[in-house]
Amino acid sequence: VDTAAAILERLGCRVSRQDDILTVDAAGLNGCALPPELSAAMRSSILFLGALLTRCGEASLAPPGGCALGARPIDLHLYAAGRLGGNWEQRDQCIRCRWERPCGAEIRLRCPSVGATENALLCAVGAPGETVIWNAAREPEIADLVGFLRAMGAEIKGEGSGELHVCGGRPLHGAVYTVMPDRMEA
Repeated sequence: VDTAAAILERLGCRVSRQDDILTVDAAGLNGCALPPELSAAMRSSILFLGALLTRCGEASLAPPGGCALGARPIDLHLYAAGRLGGNWEQRDQCIRCRWERPCGAEIRLRCPSVGATENALLCAVGAPGETVIWNAAREPEIADLVGFLRAMGAEIKGEGSGELHVCGGRPLHGAVYTVMPDRMEA
């Protein structure tokens, strides 16, 4: 959480924390490149890819790190972004992705990856048109992200079924949302 907050602050967002409440004001977002040292410090930094593509139309980050489980490929994340109109390249330990013509699409994940499903959702809400994500992960974290995105104005159906339908391109707005507890921590 501290690393994610530091990334958001470096991108121009205002972040404040009081007890178990984290408030993010993204009105001042003025960057789309994650600081390499922070991106490489945590596995979940790859989720900034979908969020920044949706918000800025481009994203740049170092390959994610911080995972003691060994290699955790990000090919499904890049595949999903590509299906929705993103072009990406990896050069000099930097992944750069840009939306040329975002549009809804069918995304068929070869395995139900939680992170890739989350990134596909984050991209799909910003891509105009209908997106269907097949073989989507069914974990509670996916339903929680869907709830959060709905609270911000997204139109998504099918959480828990392995088949998500997203009507993308709708404007999103701020929201107050209680995130589910961390199952890994528990």
